[in-house]
Amino acid sequence: MNTVRLICFIIGIIFGVILCLYPLIARKRSDAPGWTRTLVALLGVSGLCWAVLGLSAFSLSSHLSAHGLHMLQHYRALCGGVGIGLFLAWCVSGEFGRACKRRSHVGT
Repeated sequence: MNTVRLICFIIGIIFGVILCLYPLIARKRSDAPGWTRTLVALLGVSGLCWAVLGLSAFSLSSHLSAHGLHMLQHYRALCGGVGIGLFLAWCVSGEFGRACKRRSHVGT
């Protein structure tokens, strides 16, 4: 179980870095509005913070006091909630559906 949690946190860090860098890399060929590129970068920062705080709590749990561990878990939950909120805002805005339609028409 601990190995699975460790692997999930490492995957979260990798995807967080990818989401942070994607708007910078795909800026020239993306026709998405600027606010959605910013939202993707913020989503990456939120995911990266969530994974780093989770990895810190996982690896330092034996060295931290109960209050310190509780604080890390609280901020990890906060970052996760912000990420979920950003993702839901993107889905509700309609840009998510338009982006999926653009991707499906590219191959035809």
